[in-house]
Amino acid sequence: MSERRWRPTGSEAAAALVSALLFALSFPPVPLVVPAFVCLVPVALAVIRAADDRAGWRAAARTGALFGVLAYGITLYWLAIALRIYTDLAFLGFIGALIVLVPVVAVTMMALYAARRVTRWPAAVVLPVVWVASEVLLNYLPQLAFPWLPLGLAVAKHPVLAQAADLSGVRGLSFWIAATNGLIVDAWLLRARRRAIWTRAAVAAALVCAVALYGWWRLRTTVLVPVGPVAVVQPNIPQTEKWQEEYQGRIVGILTSLSRRELSSDPAQLLLWPEAALPDNFFAHPDWADTMRTIAREYHTPTLFGTIDVVWHSPGDYEYYNAAMLTDAAGRIAAQPTYHKSYLVPVVERARSSPSPPTRR
Repeated sequence: MSERRWRPTGSEAAAALVSALLFALSFPPVPLVVPAFVCLVPVALAVIRAADDRAGWRAAARTGALFGVLAYGITLYWLAIALRIYTDLAFLGFIGALIVLVPVVAVTMMALYAARRVTRWPAAVVLPVVWVASEVLLNYLPQLAFPWLPLGLAVAKHPVLAQAADLSGVRGLSFWIAATNGLIVDAWLLRARRRAIWTRAAVAAALVCAVALYGWWRLRTTVLVPVGPVAVVQPNIPQTEKWQEEYQGRIVGILTSLSRRELSSDPAQLLLWPEAALPDNFFAHPDWADTMRTIAREYHTPTLFGTIDVVWHSPGDYEYYNAAMLTDAAGRIAAQPTYHKSYLVPVVERARSSPSPPTRR
């Protein structure tokens, strides 16, 4: 098979690049919302045209693969940074994530190509169906589930637009955003017919208005019922120090002092510490348990905190877990963690080694 068949053309590369840049601008911390509603237009337009021209499924695969490399390569750069703390081969973990994601995007664009060829339905119909199906697939891949970056996340910083998630979940928002992209694709393909353009623009505007009106109504009518004050402590511990044994005492001291200061000024009914707040096997540090008991008794406040738990199978066989534990208001701590984290962050948490050889309690 000729290598040339798999080399993107100039127009395919341009479409993939523009879509990837808009895709990267669609998600936090970027506060923009418009890019999400147009980010699929260039790449979908290239695939729809290929289907209409019967250019072959390889055109869709090439465009989708390049879009996947660029889009996820830009948005997931932090994987290499996060893994660099644990291994010099961090970049390979980043590449591994792309090796999983890029074929899914390529297959998604091939499915879009096939759906258009077989049904001849407009992009406003086939694009949201295919795109949301790919999001669901990524969410439930065994051992490789990647639930991040659904299109619906793009409106997370815009509460009025995000309220519709209580009707459909994030997938419904993704469907709406992908459908708007599809309407723009259809309008461009039918640009010689002014009425067709205005019809699709009106449908897109109506969808935005409907979602916004529902969001405005929900925000105005939802009654917030105070349950109780909660104190949240989030120290700023550099990752380069987080798992170093010599910094453990300092980290616990920071957590303790911040908690005392907060609870002294504003009494709370629950104190929350972050995930893996205590950076080692909790039961190997009796002084940590004493600290948790003292805070709870002194302020009569239960504390939910993250730590590391070790499960021993034999003297030399053990497993680490990212765990959550609870200290009640009387200072009692359960002999077993409240929760072991089951759904791990792809690549980063699956590749993380134990912070230090554990001490058996």
